[in-house]
Amino acid sequence: MDTAHAASNAGKPLPPGSLGLPWIGETLAFVQDSFAFFAERRKKHGPVFKTRLLGEPVICLTGPEAVSLFYDTRYFTRVDASLPQLRELLHPEAIPFLDQSHAHAVRRQLLLQAFTPEALAGYVPLLERITGRYLANWERTGSLLWVPELRALCFDVANTLFAGASPDSSDPAAFAAFARMNAGFLALPIKLPFTRYAGALKGRDELRAYIHERISVTPETAGAINVLGRLRAARTPAGEAMGSKELEIETVHLFFGAFAVITGALVNVGIALAEHADVRERVRSEVRAVTPSGPLDLEKLGKLSYLTQVSKEVRRYYKLVPTTFFARVKEDCELNGYRLPAGTKAIACLRETMHDPATFSAPDTFDPDRFSPERAEDKQPNRFIPHGGGPWEGHRCAGEKLAELMIQVYATLLLRDYTWELPSADHALTSGELVPMPEDGLPVRFAKHAG
Repeated sequence: MDTAHAASNAGKPLPPGSLGLPWIGETLAFVQDSFAFFAERRKKHGPVFKTRLLGEPVICLTGPEAVSLFYDTRYFTRVDASLPQLRELLHPEAIPFLDQSHAHAVRRQLLLQAFTPEALAGYVPLLERITGRYLANWERTGSLLWVPELRALCFDVANTLFAGASPDSSDPAAFAAFARMNAGFLALPIKLPFTRYAGALKGRDELRAYIHERISVTPETAGAINVLGRLRAARTPAGEAMGSKELEIETVHLFFGAFAVITGALVNVGIALAEHADVRERVRSEVRAVTPSGPLDLEKLGKLSYLTQVSKEVRRYYKLVPTTFFARVKEDCELNGYRLPAGTKAIACLRETMHDPATFSAPDTFDPDRFSPERAEDKQPNRFIPHGGGPWEGHRCAGEKLAELMIQVYATLLLRDYTWELPSADHALTSGELVPMPEDGLPVRFAKHAG
């Protein structure tokens, strides 16, 4: 990769691609199936291409070098870059939309304090209680639709960690409000009554009111047993802390950032282990050797090396998140001989980077051993980026380690004691969702493992 200032690359061509129709560009194809949209255009145009989304040209970047450039703050900024509806739903002052400012630096320092190893260790019992409650219910039920159950489980996790709710019960009203908001992130921003976007705004307002109430009634002295407690206790070296407004803004952001990605990952864990019996039995043997019974903790989970490989491959192989948030080019730069003009929007293509043969060998093959110490195909920075990339002090997902932990806890408890069958091998995915799920809800037959 070679980057250069405008003075030396003004004559370079713009990236290939189509801007489509006036204003709307290629928005409809993007909203309908963003994964297919980026795959088809990368195949046609290469790793750097342009499109037009909701009235603005957008440069799409694929591959570790391009992703590294995208996270280079000399050339890209998040300020005034994301689609207006994203900012409206989350909040214009949420951390994904801040950049290279004192406010951004402080907020990052405080957020990261909720995801340290010490903090994660404290969340394990909560994750175990919630997961165990659902597993026991699935055993009693026997046959069920897995997707709605996993959505409910993951909302309970978010509600417990981020809003201080009880891990032993569910809140259907709060879940319904969040689901309405979540349905609007890829909807066209039309606010007419009965549109999906108008419903998302209503759900957002209900969720904000719920979070405000939860934060108001939770004592300051509740301790750091969850993310909410950790964030309340977090301080910068200068003594700066989050006020109530910032805490409420970032709680909505955390609900959004964690829920869909973790749900998608858990759905795909069940599919992958059902479809790859050799992988399932190998990781089951590891789980039973390392932690056959009793409470889980971070030390035991850290010894499950093959499970870690499986967790990574599930997030690399299956459709999870198509792209990063949007950024803008701050200063003219060059990539692969193409000029990226200042002021143009840009995104990094996450799944396409992880499915590029130049990034991973045989990328369309499910192979957890690609993450073994011997092969370590993720060793180069910004290759394995299911949650985004870049430095931790920048815009890398603060909750990435929480997602990893939830997958470990869920898979460990699942494999210890249970078995499951998927009656259908057809896992056609929904369209128009941020994280696509099996259209049929993923029917499953669930039982206690006889071994």
